[in-house]
Amino acid sequence: MKKRRKKKREKIIGEYFRLAFVPYIRRSGWGVQKKIAEFLNIQTTYVSDFFTGKKIVSEKIRVMLAEYIGLNFEELISLGRRIHNKTVVFQDNKKHIIYSDEFPKNMREKLRKTQKAFARMLRISVTEYIFKEERILAFSDDELNILADNVHSIIEEKKQKTESMSELKRQALELMELQKRVWKNFLKAKAKLKEKNII
Repeated sequence: MKKRRKKKREKIIGEYFRLAFVPYIRRSGWGVQKKIAEFLNIQTTYVSDFFTGKKIVSEKIRVMLAEYIGLNFEELISLGRRIHNKTVVFQDNKKHIIYSDEFPKNMREKLRKTQKAFARMLRISVTEYIFKEERILAFSDDELNILADNVHSIIEEKKQKTESMSELKRQALELMELQKRVWKNFLKAKAKLKEKNII
């Protein structure tokens, strides 16, 4: 009885993992199953059966797969449960989402550095935030509003930093001009003293 219950639990957890892992890894495009098979040193057909849900892979392989894509193992299972229960939805083209490439490059880098902060702000796991940022899952309207407000504040902060940098640059240029004038006057004075055979 215990063995059967354990097997059933393992099957459920395996399915949760698959539901989260497969949509994320499919972004890699053609040939991804072959790469995974090589990474795990197993047959491609085994990976194909896992992708389609015909086979449930062991916990050891699941941990390795989570490491392979660089996401948290427990968070993937938790997200898979939410996908299964339909408490999160896959991205729909009709729904508005944040496209990270709409931001300037330096802004995108800042967003990547603050994934944990944004996830905390939205009260979701970092893995779920990554799924939403990667356009696999949809942001809710409330989440979009929170992000829009915070992205705006980051842009304002950046703007203020740029303005203060511009002020520093202006001061530096003025100083350089002053140094040039001082040096010019020194050379003129030196030339006059040479003419009068003082030096």
